[in-house]
Amino acid sequence: MIYLLTAIFFLASIFFAMIGIGGGVFYTPLQIYLLNIPIQSAVANSLFVIIFASLSATSVYRKNQKVDYALGIILEVSTATGSFAGGYISAYISQKAIIVLLGAVLLAVGYIMIKGWKKDAGIKWHVHMLVIRRKFKGKDYEIPMLVAVPVTFLAGAVAGLAGIAGGTIKVPLMVLLLGIPMDIAVGTSSFMIGITSLSGLIGHLIHKHLMLKLAIPFAIAVVLGGNIGARIAVNLHSEKLKKIFGWALLLIALSMFWKAMRM
Repeated sequence: MIYLLTAIFFLASIFFAMIGIGGGVFYTPLQIYLLNIPIQSAVANSLFVIIFASLSATSVYRKNQKVDYALGIILEVSTATGSFAGGYISAYISQKAIIVLLGAVLLAVGYIMIKGWKKDAGIKWHVHMLVIRRKFKGKDYEIPMLVAVPVTFLAGAVAGLAGIAGGTIKVPLMVLLLGIPMDIAVGTSSFMIGITSLSGLIGHLIHKHLMLKLAIPFAIAVVLGGNIGARIAVNLHSEKLKKIFGWALLLIALSMFWKAMRM
């Protein structure tokens, strides 16, 4: 079963790298269903895997000038803080509650992915205090920090708690709420999810949730897959993939709710 799951991780990581998310929304439920391990360990394993997937995908996006490192670091301070908090408090929250939370996140993100969004169409917040203006590769955008900090902290907390690295939340957040161009959001998210995952993993390591015998082969698989996926993504329009992935998220969300009801 481990060999089969490793192969699935490899194939899945290709797809996830193409749309700029870590893949924890898929990796965590798979481990729960196929290996029947505690959700806290499945989450820790996912975070470990996503760190390496991030490094692999980011190396490709960097070469194609799609990663705004300054933007990523600015947003990651609050995200990583929230991720550590989520990872740490996971030991004090029931598995059923975490599964319901994960299902709710998947449901919301799946809906956003299916509905789609207009390119570069962010909400106009009309916030004039603590606004960071960015000019990156000929594109201009503004980051209202009074909005970005609390939202990214919350995204990080959910990521650390549910093992999803935050990419599924960050990309819609960066495009919809902060008005960051799609291609920059995807590339920068690939960089950010590695930091978020590391922060969340530290919180889990305190409670010894990580299972290295599982995490290492999974990590090798996603490094290879992430590199392939990122190479495909830089030359491919991913809107159709996002819709397909959105439906997949809805199905996984429903299965998570069903599992919680049976617990």
